[in-house]
Amino acid sequence: MNDNLTFSWGGELDNGFTVDMSFLLDNSDGAASQIFDNRSLKIGMGDAGSLTFWGQAGSGVVGSFDDRTPNAYEESWNGGDSPNQGHSASNMFYYTNSVEMATIHASYTPSGGADASNDASSELGIVVNATDNLEVYGAVGTDNASVSEVDNTIMGLKYTMGGATLGYQVNEADSAAANGDEDFTSVIKEIRRKDHTIKNPKFKVFDILTLDEFDSGVSSKHRAFAARYDDIHWKI
Repeated sequence: MNDNLTFSWGGELDNGFTVDMSFLLDNSDGAASQIFDNRSLKIGMGDAGSLTFWGQAGSGVVGSFDDRTPNAYEESWNGGDSPNQGHSASNMFYYTNSVEMATIHASYTPSGGADASNDASSELGIVVNATDNLEVYGAVGTDNASVSEVDNTIMGLKYTMGGATLGYQVNEADSAAANGDEDFTSVIKEIRRKDHTIKNPKFKVFDILTLDEFDSGVSSKHRAFAARYDDIHWKI
């Protein structure tokens, strides 16, 4: 049973600008947290774009771009460590505007927060529909939401052919913290290196096959993926 309620309001001003407000009343956050959740105020400025102020639960540009590759249900990393997420904080401003075939994104969170010494966080992104079938995008930004600064970079593209969409994306996070860097392209390169040991690897088990199934490349008809997936919970 859900225990939340969303309130929203919108309207148009005399100058043609639009205003949309929304917040979520969520008792599950508890009295010690922020019961007024997902608070936002969006101002639409016509050709000048739109500006949104997130009082709570906002996501910056990098977080919005963390994985734009095609997926049938959830991202490929669902349940595991996601790509670089960028700053996601309260009191954040998010701007977006479309100019011909490009859409630009910008987010900014002032300094402060849980650690008053934290610097401001800022991120920029762009999506270009180069042709009817090709989308190219990228995002960069500096996340100062914690003590250790993180520089994020994202580049990717999507190509549509009929009913199929192919995607490729590169994410890199350069953290000031020790062993805090994340480079998903470099990980693939390390996996392909012969006789090479990856330092501090992390694994996500997503399927269990018998040796015969692995060697033959065919799973028994009596062991559908759902059945094999259930085996994970008691075999590891």
